[in-house]
Amino acid sequence: MLPESLRDEIQAAYRDWLASAGFKPRRVQREMIAVIARAAGRLLEDPAVRSGSPIAVVEAGTGTGKTLAYSLAVLPIARRLGCPVVIATATTTLQDQLVSRDLPNLQAATDLKFSVALAKGRQRYLCPLRLSRILQGEPMQDELLPNGALQRIASEPFRELDAAWRDGRWDGDRDHWPANMDDTLWRHVSTDHRGCLGNACPEISRCCFYQARAALQEADCIVTNHDLVLADLSLGGGVVLPEPEKTLYVFDEGHRLPEKALSHFAASFRVHATLEWLAKLAEDMGSLARAGGGWLGRAPAASALKAHEALPALVDHLRVLEAGLNDWVHEPEHRLDAESRLRIPAELPRCLRDAALQLPAQWLLLGKLLGDVETGVLAALEQENAAASLEAEPWYPRLGAHRGRADEALRLWQAYEKPVERGDMPPVRWLKLWGRDGKPDIELCYSPLLASGLLYEQLWQRCLAAVVTSATLAPMSDFATFRLRSGLPEDSLWACLPSPFDYAGSASLTVPAMRSDPGNPAAHTQELIALLPGRLDADEATLVLFSSRQQMLAVFDGLPGAWRARILCQDDLPRVALLDEHRKRVDAGSGSVVFGLASMAEGVDLPGEYCSHVVIAKLPFPVPDSPMEAALAEWITSQGKNPFREIVLPDTALRLIQACGRLLRSEQDSGRITLMDRRVVTKSYGKQLLSALPPYRLVVESVQ
Repeated sequence: MLPESLRDEIQAAYRDWLASAGFKPRRVQREMIAVIARAAGRLLEDPAVRSGSPIAVVEAGTGTGKTLAYSLAVLPIARRLGCPVVIATATTTLQDQLVSRDLPNLQAATDLKFSVALAKGRQRYLCPLRLSRILQGEPMQDELLPNGALQRIASEPFRELDAAWRDGRWDGDRDHWPANMDDTLWRHVSTDHRGCLGNACPEISRCCFYQARAALQEADCIVTNHDLVLADLSLGGGVVLPEPEKTLYVFDEGHRLPEKALSHFAASFRVHATLEWLAKLAEDMGSLARAGGGWLGRAPAASALKAHEALPALVDHLRVLEAGLNDWVHEPEHRLDAESRLRIPAELPRCLRDAALQLPAQWLLLGKLLGDVETGVLAALEQENAAASLEAEPWYPRLGAHRGRADEALRLWQAYEKPVERGDMPPVRWLKLWGRDGKPDIELCYSPLLASGLLYEQLWQRCLAAVVTSATLAPMSDFATFRLRSGLPEDSLWACLPSPFDYAGSASLTVPAMRSDPGNPAAHTQELIALLPGRLDADEATLVLFSSRQQMLAVFDGLPGAWRARILCQDDLPRVALLDEHRKRVDAGSGSVVFGLASMAEGVDLPGEYCSHVVIAKLPFPVPDSPMEAALAEWITSQGKNPFREIVLPDTALRLIQACGRLLRSEQDSGRITLMDRRVVTKSYGKQLLSALPPYRLVVESVQ
C-alpha cells in the first residue's frame, strides 16, 4: 500500500502538469500511474507480507502519455527510497525527447525536484587521444594489413572533427554531429572499455565520455538505452550505471528488450577473417616480446613470446576447420537459406566437433597471455618514466582490441563445446557464408534460444524495482509470448490499457480486391506494381512498408517513371536524411512517398500531414526458415504446443500493430491504412490478426 503522503504528492504533481499543459485528465493515463505506483509501492511494504514482485508490466496504447505516467509514478517513490531511476529506451529518438522535452517540462510544471543525466556507452563519444594520435600520423585501428603495408585513409575528415570539437561547435557525442557519420571513420576515433586508458590517459581531463559519466554519479534520473543497461549487466552491474540492486528501472519500448538481450548474449566467429587477424597479432606479439627489458617488463614480454609461440598451432587448427567446413557446407543434403545461412545440428559435424575439443583451451590460454601483456603495458603507462609511458600508450588500445576478439572467440567456442543435454532449452548454432574482397569466409554463430533465463537472473532478480511498458506487449491481448521471451516474474503486476484514440472515427483500414497471394511472391509483386499507382495520391504523404528488400526494389523498378521520381526509397539515403527530405517535400506543399522496410515500421514519428496514408505490402510474418525461428518452433513443438499459435501469430500481430501505428500519432491525426494482403480475410487466422488491431473502420473490397 502506497503511503497517503506519497499518493497525495503524485496526484498534486499530476494536477499541476495538467493545468500547465491545458489538458484534461485521461482515464487511461491515471490508470497507468496507479498501476506503476502500486507495483513500485510494494518496496515500501514489509518484505514478510509483500504482495508480489515490485515490477509493473504495462501495455498502453499510443496516445496514453506513457512518459508522463511512469515519470510521475516512479520519481517520487525513488526519492522516498533514496535510489536513482534509470529510464532505458530502445531508440535514441525517444532518449532525446525525454532529455530535451518531456522531463524538463515535467520539472517546470510541478514541484517535483530531480536532476537528469543522459548515459551512453564509450563508443558513442569521441576519444580525444585516438583523434590526436591519428592527426600526428600514427597508424589507425585496423589500418595495418597482414603484410605490414598501410591503408591510406584521408585525414581531412579527422581534421574537421578535431576543429569542431576544439572550438566548441561539437561536444564529442556522435549523435550530436550535424551530418551523417560514417561508421568506418567513427570506429577509428572512438573506443570501448578495453581500449580506454582510464586514469592513465593523458587526455582524461578533456575526455567526453568521462565528463558525461561524472554527471551520472549525482543524477536522480538517468536516461539511457537498453543496450547500455545490458552491457553494464554483462560486466557485473554498477560499472557505468548504478548497481541494479539500488536502481528503479523503467524500460520504455519494452517489447524490444528480449531481442536486444539476445544480441548481447550471442557470439560469432569468422574463420578466414580470424586467420588474417592472427597474422597481425603474431607481428604485435613479436614486437612486444622484443621489448622485454626495455619499456616493457620481462614478465609481460615473456607472455607476449608465449602467445607468439602458441599462434602457429591455433592457425593450423583453424585452417583444418576452414577446409572441413567448406566440404561440409557443400554436401548435397545441405541447403543454404536466402541469407546464405545453414543451421548446425545438435550433433556437430566432425570438423566442428574436433575443433570444439581443441580450440576452447587454446583461446583460453591466448586470452590469459594477452591479459598478462595488457597488464604489463598498463603498468608501463603508470610509470613516472615519460619515455616508457610514451612507448606504451599506443599499445594499450591495440591490445584491448586483440583481447576483445580473443574473448569473443572463446565465448563462441565454449558454447560449441558444451553438450546439449536432453530437456535443456537448446542453443541455436548456425553458419553463414560471406564474400569479402573476393575472398569467401564462413561465420560461425551462436545464440541462446531465449533470453528469458538470463534476463531473470541478471536483471529481474537483482533490480530494486522495474517498469516495462510499450504499446505492444500483449498483441493478442495476452502477455504469454512476452513473458516467455522476457523471463519476467509471474507475480509482477500486469496491465493492458487501451489507447484513448477514436480509431474508427479517425482512420480506415482497407483490404483491396486482389487476386494474388503473397505466397506467390512474383505474382504478388506484379499486382502491387499494377495497383499502387491507383492507390497512391500524388498530393499525399504516404509511407509504404515492405517485408522484403527484394520486393521493395522490384516494385520500385516496375513503377512508371513519374512515380519513381516521387518516391524516396530506404536504400537511397540514411533513414534520418530520408525522413528529413520527406518532411521538406510535405512542408513545400507537395506530396511525398517513402518506401521502407521493417525498421521504418517502428520508431518513425510522422505526425499530422507528414503521414496520412500507410500502405502495408503484406502481412509481416517472421521468416520461417531463419535459424532462430526454426529452432524456436521445434522447441515449442517439443513442449506439446503449437508454434504458429504461440509464437508466429503473436509476433506477426505485434509487427502489424507497429506498422499500422505509424498513421495516428496524436488525437488530431487522421488518415487511411491499405493492407495489400487478402490473407487477413481469407485465412482462418485473419480474424485474430484483425481483432488484435485497434478498431479502425474496416473496408474489405470484393473480388469480382
